[in-house]
Amino acid sequence: MVSGYKYHKRGNAGREGSSFQIDLLTLFLLNALKGDSKWQLSTENMEGDIFDDIVFQRELEGDILLQAKHKQYGAKKTVTYKDLLSISKKCDFSLPNKFRIENIVICTNAQFDTKGLNKLLVNKTPLTEDSILYFGGTNGDTFCYTFNESIKLELKQQIQMYGRQHEKNLAEISDDTISEYLKHLQLVANYPSGEQLQKILETIILQMEWAHKLNNEVCLNYIRKKIDVWFCEMRKDKGTYLTQADAKAFF
Repeated sequence: MVSGYKYHKRGNAGREGSSFQIDLLTLFLLNALKGDSKWQLSTENMEGDIFDDIVFQRELEGDILLQAKHKQYGAKKTVTYKDLLSISKKCDFSLPNKFRIENIVICTNAQFDTKGLNKLLVNKTPLTEDSILYFGGTNGDTFCYTFNESIKLELKQQIQMYGRQHEKNLAEISDDTISEYLKHLQLVANYPSGEQLQKILETIILQMEWAHKLNNEVCLNYIRKKIDVWFCEMRKDKGTYLTQADAKAFF
């Protein structure tokens, strides 16, 4: 929920990862401005635990915690079933590592190995307009993945094993708790990044009511600079929320 002006923050991402994060923050801001609900945006917010890349708090619709996973060109670009059930803290897509009952989203420019995941997927759908990550049109090859109960038993075993290995108290976790976790978890794969995502942001800006004031490229640079300055200020001990009022003041 919308709660205040300051929050405790943690460390910073690498250069390309930060760029992806800033572009996603820009997308969140632009999509949020289309609605009337009060909201606030934060990044590297410790309240989000490992889902701290973007914490989007809304007064009416509830909070969204997002973890952005950017894969550099030439790096491994496919997520597998083995990745999802890994108990390693170093695995970017480990579900046991991300165990938390919230509206959580893992967003990545990597693809999912759908052949290996067929038995797990309850749904594979394009992003719809009610998603904060929606960017218009057909959304290309970007899909939202959710999981059904068929993964529950194996996931529970892996979560308990993760708890034992990393000294976390997860031994008594119930089947209902696992079901709630899966219910609130979304994985968005093959998300645009770099120049492709920035072109999409320019297109979204053209649809905003204030877009006539500047051309779309200049306007994107202006917004991105505002967010970049705010993002850099997060290096202080406490971060400052970016609010609906702040965003409207940009224009």
